[in-house]
Amino acid sequence: MATNGGAMGVRDVAAMLGRSVQSVRLYARYNGLPHRREGSLGVLRFDRGEVEEWSRRPEVAAMMAIGERVRGREWASRLQATT
Repeated sequence: MATNGGAMGVRDVAAMLGRSVQSVRLYARYNGLPHRREGSLGVLRFDRGEVEEWSRRPEVAAMMAIGERVRGREWASRLQATT
């Protein structure tokens, strides 16, 4: 993970994206939000630059506009239906 802007926690990313902590966890798990796990408890950490870059991707911007988190093919079909 690059260090483009400093390490951030889940709450920091949630505030940055205007989403809930749970949404950020789900984005990391299912929607490719770049992250790493630290420590024995596997705490999620994010790089600010990578989060900013991820959030500018067209498919992510569309997902954020819809306000949903869906997985795999279901997401692809919803994205096509909105374009």
